[in-house]
Amino acid sequence: MTNNKWLIVALIVSVAVNFALAGFFIGRASNLDLHRTIMDPTLGFSRVLRQLTDERRAELRPLIRQHFREMRPSLGGIRQAQKELNQALTAEPFDAPVLAAALEQFRVHLSDSQAASHASLIDLVGALEPSERRLLVESMRRGMFDRRERRQAQSRRHSPSGSERRGEPRR
Repeated sequence: MTNNKWLIVALIVSVAVNFALAGFFIGRASNLDLHRTIMDPTLGFSRVLRQLTDERRAELRPLIRQHFREMRPSLGGIRQAQKELNQALTAEPFDAPVLAAALEQFRVHLSDSQAASHASLIDLVGALEPSERRLLVESMRRGMFDRRERRQAQSRRHSPSGSERRGEPRR
């Protein structure tokens, strides 16, 4: 009877491992990328800029600098809201209303920042040619990183030995 229990346990474990491995390989083979459903125009815009000629980037540079100048205050607000959120999370004794207020302020700053970013992006996209706007849409659909970009980013950060390349700080 004891041998049968161990045999049943081994069978259940074996079936579970086989299902897990099958799911893993099916997922890899399907090439399903969950990040593709998230369209981030700011990441897409940086990809488009990398694809443009140096002359075209030089033409857009004043608009891009203006974008970053406009974003600076809202990013400062987000950083301050993050500090307040961290303080609320680590406060002793824990105070739920303080945390709720910190989360609300964080949400407000994120929303304000996103609105400012979108307004600035409208100006940037307005300066693009139709073909460049199509590239932007294509870049936004690719998700945060495609596999090739992920490999390139990893190879830039690490040498083959695994140490940092050329003394560059890790990002």
